[in-house]
Amino acid sequence: MAIFLFETPSLRRRFAPLTTNKPFVSLLSGGIPLLDKWNALNFDVGEVFIISESFLGTSFMPDYLEAGDFLIYCGRAPICATTIFYDCPTKPTSQGVGLLSKSTEEWPEREIMAVLLNKRIAVEAVREALFEDPDPNKALEKLLAPQQIQWSEAPRRNYYEYPKDLLEHLKADIDWTIELLKDEYELDLKALDDTNQVIGKHPVIIEKGAHISMSLLNTENGPIYLSRGVKVMEGCMLRGPLFLAGGTVLKMGRGSMAL
Repeated sequence: MAIFLFETPSLRRRFAPLTTNKPFVSLLSGGIPLLDKWNALNFDVGEVFIISESFLGTSFMPDYLEAGDFLIYCGRAPICATTIFYDCPTKPTSQGVGLLSKSTEEWPEREIMAVLLNKRIAVEAVREALFEDPDPNKALEKLLAPQQIQWSEAPRRNYYEYPKDLLEHLKADIDWTIELLKDEYELDLKALDDTNQVIGKHPVIIEKGAHISMSLLNTENGPIYLSRGVKVMEGCMLRGPLFLAGGTVLKMGRGSMAL
């Protein structure tokens, strides 16, 4: 069993220029790539692959999606593939099952969100339907017709529609990152000395190798995470949710973002 995440031209356009030279799932969410979260959540399910434009192809990609594999729109928030159909009235069967987004004023067309495949299908055929046809959604639906999919509809929730969504979900994403990395990072318990002031009840995570002094940290609205190699200079005001990646040097107040 494997999970194939597919992009669409519309998704890539909406997140341009962030996606000019990388797949959507390479974007950071709470300080780590979305793809890493997909891999972590599906560790016991199967390997995760990306179907994007050909010039963004990974070094290894199977030629076919096999029966029992998942084909999932990568614009949704990472999830364990085996739970994606739990809210559907139709459960997976030998004929396969598919999920369409409900039509709304903003998104009038029902779009394919996820499919549990019933038959083998070529990866290149999926790529061509998505990126070489003027109507990718209809082309993909036509390609999947022989699969005899039982379709269900679900509200369009927990999706990254526009770049602003990466910031709106930041608190939850950083909380998730902290939980994911809790057994991997090495903390510097002495990094927050008496020269710093912390306000709020959300956690402040400081890895060994990060430095901060004479600064104000406001965690009332979310956590603050400082990676190895971060340097926060004197007089800075940090407001969570905030994730500073390795090598960042902060010389003035920043908040509600991931750098």
